[in-house]
Amino acid sequence: MSARLFTAVVFTGAATFAGPAAAAVNLVSADITQETWSTGSPRTVTGPSPFPNDTQNFAGVGEDGLNTVVNLTGRFSHAVGNFLNESYTNQQFRIVFQLDEPEPFTFKATSDVYARGLTQITLQAEGQPPVPFNPFFDTTGTLPAGLYTYSGAINGSGGLGYAGDRFFSNSVSFRDMRLTVVPEPGALALVGAGTVLVLRRRRSR
Repeated sequence: MSARLFTAVVFTGAATFAGPAAAAVNLVSADITQETWSTGSPRTVTGPSPFPNDTQNFAGVGEDGLNTVVNLTGRFSHAVGNFLNESYTNQQFRIVFQLDEPEPFTFKATSDVYARGLTQITLQAEGQPPVPFNPFFDTTGTLPAGLYTYSGAINGSGGLGYAGDRFFSNSVSFRDMRLTVVPEPGALALVGAGTVLVLRRRRSR
C-alpha cells in the first residue's frame, strides 16, 4: 500500500510558456569524483572525470529528453590489532543541465541506496537552495526553465571512528538511481512571478 506526500517548492522567475515538445533539454556536463584514504597513506582524489556512459553510469540527451542512471559505491573499514587501521572511499556525481522551457521530470528511487548521514541527493536550480531527494520515494513534478545541478555524494568516511567490533566494514550505494526529464506534447502555462515546482513523492514498498 502506498502513501503520497505533496510538497511545493517555489522558484522565482518570470512567467513562461512552453510550446510543443522539442529538444528543450541540454546537457551541460556530467562527472564523477572519487576520494580514497587509508591509515598511513595520503588522501587521493580522482576526477572530476566524465561519465563513462556505460550501463552503470550514464547521462545523455536524445529525442526523448534527458536520461541519467547512477551506480556508485562508497566503503569504509575499521580494524583494531596492534594498530588502528581504517580506510574509506567516497564517491560523488554532478550533472548540470539547461531547460529552455518547463519540462516534467521523474526521480526513480531505490530503497536500498540510503544510509542515514552517509548519502545526500539534491536537485538545485541556479540561484535557489538545493531541494533534497529521499531515495525512499519516487519524485515527479515540473521544472521551470533554467539551469539545474543534480548531484549526489556517498560519504564512506562517515563510518570512521567505529566504536563497536574490532573488525568492521560496510558499503553504501546509489543503485540504478534514475533522473529523467522527458518533454511531453502540448503546452504548459506557468503564470505569475513565482513559479512553483510541485514534487509528488510515492512511498516505495
